[in-house]
Amino acid sequence: MNKEVANGLEDASQLCSALFDAAYPGDYELVATPSGSHVSYSLYKGEHNITREHSILDQIKETTNMDITLFYADTRILTTLTNWDKQRLIGTGAPDIVVEDVLRQNKPSFYDNVIINGTSYFAYYTPLRN
Repeated sequence: MNKEVANGLEDASQLCSALFDAAYPGDYELVATPSGSHVSYSLYKGEHNITREHSILDQIKETTNMDITLFYADTRILTTLTNWDKQRLIGTGAPDIVVEDVLRQNKPSFYDNVIINGTSYFAYYTPLRN
């Protein structure tokens, strides 16, 4: 059963990547904008600021009931995951094992018991590279 779940999540991951590439051609880039005494960050895909562009992920969630997150390095930038107050879990981090396996070793990885905000998930993470 885990193999079937992993295959389905891998397909969903590839679909999300392809949809973002089609909707927003170009490379991913984190852009810092100074504002007074602090700096704000925006994630761009090509010329498009996608920092708050949840529509693609929300449509997939609505259709499949799968939660989806786009990380930049180890930080959630876009996600369908929410807390009890329906606020998106933006700015939260990836689990240490995911950082090691996916970011440092640069390999897609499936996990059958990821705890996010107190809920257990099957999860598939894949590195996105320019």
